Amino acid sequence: SGQYYCLVQTELKTKSEFIFLTVKYGPKHISVLSSPSGGIKEGSSVTLSCSSDANPAANYTWFKNNQPLLWEPPHTFPSVRPEDRGTYRCHAENKYGHLSSNSIFLNVTYAPKTPSVTVSPSGEIEEGSSVTLSCSSDANPAAEYTWLKIHEDSVKELGQNYTITNITSELGETITAKHIMQLGVKTPPF
Repeated sequence: SGQYYCLVQTELKTKSEFIFLTVKYGPKHISVLSSPSGGIKEGSSVTLSCSSDANPAANYTWFKNNQPLLWEPPHTFPSVRPEDRGTYRCHAENKYGHLSSNSIFLNVTYAPKTPSVTVSPSGEIEEGSSVTLSCSSDANPAAEYTWLKIHEDSVKELGQNYTITNITSELGETITAKHIMQLGVKTPPF
């Protein structure tokens, strides 16, 4: 593609009029970018853009986890959410060809959601028995778990599970798991 002219070498050096040569071609050199890149904190704004070299200009289709999306490039998330986390790519197409981009992983980081605690075995817990307390919380990066006993400052256990063996009670009565422990959940700073 380009602009051409003819130069006639005479004493007068005559130059022709310009002519334009336009070459049509399918998409080449396609890429998808995230701005900003890397881990994106929940609630932040992020823009995904797609570009390619094509003539005429390509039409784009976005995909998230290989499912098509009804977006036009670029696409901006004004307030990114945990469910926006995933692998994105775009597909460029014109009448002369088509091409898919590289994939980009949008990593949305977020604080732990309300934890859930389970007890095994469930129900009442009697003196002398054993019980395992398990905790889970949705977080990115993964949460760190700390088990504490109510009204005590010392850490009882680190990790998602805490097994208590040979349970005793100063009152000598049956107790329930919700009276034994409280849970602290934290994540490293973003």
